[in-house]
Amino acid sequence: MLIRRLCVLFMVLATAGCVAAVGPDSTSGEHARIDIGGGVGLTLPARPSYPSEAHFSQLITTSRDGQVNRVQAELDMSADSVTAVFSLPGGPPALSIHWTEAGMEIKRETAIPVALDARRILADVFLTYWPVAIIQEHLSDAAQIAQVGRRRLVRSTARTIVDISFEGTEDRKKIVLHNLAQGYRLAIVSRLAVSH
Repeated sequence: MLIRRLCVLFMVLATAGCVAAVGPDSTSGEHARIDIGGGVGLTLPARPSYPSEAHFSQLITTSRDGQVNRVQAELDMSADSVTAVFSLPGGPPALSIHWTEAGMEIKRETAIPVALDARRILADVFLTYWPVAIIQEHLSDAAQIAQVGRRRLVRSTARTIVDISFEGTEDRKKIVLHNLAQGYRLAIVSRLAVSH
């Protein structure tokens, strides 16, 4: 049962199978285009270039095709590196991703599907936390991202691909990321532990 929950949870987080151009543990080619839905591509920068330093503790509820699961995450971000560590609530780490200019290092429990593409998880992190102007530089030509108040929309022509809403303060936020094109939703309760 635990193995099944882990598999379903991380398949939702990474929407594995949508993109598998590069082996998930490879450090080459990870900056290739990631399909975030509806033919819209996102290319992660070679260097993370997050504009400050922050550590977030998160509880993420994933929803897709009637499946609802929860995962805990620890997210460390800076200009030089991003580290994301995921586990079931109260459990040991099941997946960790470390992204630097040198590439991505991925560690996973044996229950985590090998087909999982960690870049998909980082794409959602990137869309949620990086400044809109930087995100726009990394979206495919046909896509636009706009922030209106506490909401971000990624659109292509007249279609909304990703809708992200924010509530709360800088220290404690509730974030809802809804990928309409790929049919999944992440409800994230995020607490800022360290900020410089």
